[in-house]
Amino acid sequence: MTCTTSSIVKLVLATLFFVSAWGCAHGPQFVRINPEIKAPASAKSLDVLVELTVLDTRAVKKIGTTGNDKARFDITLKDDIATVLAPKVAAALETQGMSVISKPDVTAKKLTISVDRLSLDSLKSDGFGYMTLVNAEVVASIDTTTTRFSKRYTVSTEKEMSSASSTQTTQEMLNAALSKALSDVLADDTLIGVLTQ
Repeated sequence: MTCTTSSIVKLVLATLFFVSAWGCAHGPQFVRINPEIKAPASAKSLDVLVELTVLDTRAVKKIGTTGNDKARFDITLKDDIATVLAPKVAAALETQGMSVISKPDVTAKKLTISVDRLSLDSLKSDGFGYMTLVNAEVVASIDTTTTRFSKRYTVSTEKEMSSASSTQTTQEMLNAALSKALSDVLADDTLIGVLTQ
C-alpha cells in the first residue's frame, strides 16, 4: 500500500478533528476540589468561639456526566468534601478574627456548613457544540443558646463549549462555583452578625 503526502495529511487532520471533538473528556473523569474562599479580614481578634462542622449532604454523590448520545461518562470526586473544606472554612473564619474548634464546647457557637449540591454536566446540545451546566449549593446553619439561623447559598453557571468539558475544565468550573458559594457565606453580614453578637 502506498501512502501519498496528501493522504497522510488528511489522516492527521481527521485524527486531530476526532480528538478535538472529544476534548479530554473521552472517559470517566476524577476531579479534585480545592476552592479558594475569600473572606473579609478583621483587623482585630473577636471574642467568639465557633464550633465548626462541615458536612457532605449531597443526595447524589456522582458529580455528573460528560459526552454525547453515543457515549457518556461519569464525573466523580477524588476527595472527601468535608475533609478538604473544613480547614479552609476554619482558616477563613480565623481571618475574620474568630477562634475555631472542631470538638463540642458548651461555650461555642455552632456553625454547620453543608454542601447540599455540587454538579456538572457537559453534554452534546441540539445545535453545534456542548452545553455545560454547573451547580453548587451550600447551606450554612448557626445554633446558639438564643438564636438559630439557616440560609442556602446557590451558584449556577451555564456555558456553551465547542467540545465536552475536559477533566481540567471540569475541575476549574467546579472549584469556581464552590469558591463563590463559600465566599458568599463568609461575606454575609447577617450570618457574621449572628456569629459575633
